[in-house]
Amino acid sequence: MNISIKEKILSTLINAKGEPVSGQKLADELHISRTMIWKHLKSIEEDGYVIEAIKKKGYILQSIPDLVTPEQILPKLNTKQLGRNIDYYTSCTSTQIIAADKAR
Repeated sequence: MNISIKEKILSTLINAKGEPVSGQKLADELHISRTMIWKHLKSIEEDGYVIEAIKKKGYILQSIPDLVTPEQILPKLNTKQLGRNIDYYTSCTSTQIIAADKAR
């Protein structure tokens, strides 16, 4: 499973540990435009992350939502195949029902 651009941006912000990350640096590393970086950042914010933009310095991750998301888990996995496919639900009635459906 390939890591998405959104996941790479989020991982970079998390690993920066409160230091600004340049939008241009992100664009250069990911081979996309600054506009696409901005769009991905807006999508990350829609997921509940708080990102501060500091003019001429970059973006700082201020806070993360009180959730465990695939974007937080995937960069930390050392596996190549097993465990790379994460089924994520914001809520569900029963994880046992989901597991039984997946097993079938």
